Formats: sequence, C-alpha cells, structure tokens
Amino acid sequence: MTIPTGLPVGMVSGRMLTFSHMARKGKSIEQYDSLEIRCRLLGHQVPFQYCRSSDANLPCRKILDCWWESLEIEAYLRKNFTREELNRSVYAKPKSKIASLIELMEKAKRNGSAE
Repeated sequence: MTIPTGLPVGMVSGRMLTFSHMARKGKSIEQYDSLEIRCRLLGHQVPFQYCRSSDANLPCRKILDCWWESLEIEAYLRKNFTREELNRSVYAKPKSKIASLIELMEKAKRNGSAE
C-alpha cells in the first residue's frame, strides 16, 4: 500500500501534520522530537522527546494515549524499543496511589537524612 503524501492527518501544537511527515523512511529515534503536545500528566506542553524518554530513557506510560491521533505511534515504538522495554514502561501497570505516596515519602526521608 502506498501512503499518500501531503494529506493532512491532524494538528499538534498548531502544526498541521501530513502523511509526508510519517512516510519518510530511515529516520532516527529523534524524528518527531520537535513536535509538541499537551501532557496529560503534567498539564502543559511538552516535546515528543520528553514523551519518548521521560522514564529512564523509556517512553512515558501515556505515550499511546497522547499521540495515537497524530503519529503512527505503535509502529514507532515497536521500531525503536524492545518488547521488554515497552513492557516495563508503556504496558506496565501503574502503581497505586498509596504505593506512589509511600515511595515519595521514603525518597523524601532518604533525601532529608542525607543532608
């Protein structure tokens, strides 16, 4: 199947994306880094670079939810990350609120006692 180029597929931060953005072959992992979107976790604009490397150089767990309308994000992730890396990040079950709070308190306690 040939992908038509130049056809609009959506807006990201006021920029119209076209199939020509996605049809270019041989692009590196940084190919979408300049695109921006509103982060559903942080509540403000972030570049794609942040989304693909926000968790110890692994993608954010919400990357599929945020970018599915603008990019062929699943194909991008499969091309650039191993199944194990995706299982640890994108497909990992999020921690419960209680577990996250306990982890934050322990981290604060360690940082406070280090001074």
